[in-house]
Amino acid sequence: MRLHTAFLSSLLRRHLFMGLTASALSTAPAAKGAIRYRQLWVSADGITHIDEHECGKLETKDFTSTGGDAALQYVRAFSASDDFALTGLVVTQQVGENPWHYCPSPQFVVTLEGSWYIRTSDGKTTTFKPGDVLYQDNSSDHPLAKLGASGQAPSGAQHWSGVNGGPCNQLVLGVKPRIFPAGKPGTW
Repeated sequence: MRLHTAFLSSLLRRHLFMGLTASALSTAPAAKGAIRYRQLWVSADGITHIDEHECGKLETKDFTSTGGDAALQYVRAFSASDDFALTGLVVTQQVGENPWHYCPSPQFVVTLEGSWYIRTSDGKTTTFKPGDVLYQDNSSDHPLAKLGASGQAPSGAQHWSGVNGGPCNQLVLGVKPRIFPAGKPGTW
């Protein structure tokens, strides 16, 4: 368990907390102290949407390397908060189309290599490239999932996903959020 926690911490620092979220997000460079992510959310009519947000509650940390140089970082340690509990860590390679579906559970998806997209039921398509982060909680347990059986979007809290031009490697962090579903996008 200790090795698993160290491995996860290392991955999070490299992929979530090092400003690697700019590729398919806003074209502006990352702002100091701000980490952008996209959130797939469900409106009251059961339609899915994706919006861009910034992770809040970042703390300034001064990490010192073995050589004594100061390394300033902005950090949000979810493990020290009550916002999420980690439920799983999976690496996956998406290789094709995934017609209208729910996510398996609330999760963060970090694009590691390749490119993929999500088509939301509002008719928009969003592309994700290496370093991009997505949060989604449109699982079959979502209260609005009852609006449409799986495969019957555009209602019922579902989305469509697929790859752009070849395989796409992803890191998926399953979470149990304190607030489910998120009352509004960008709540962190």
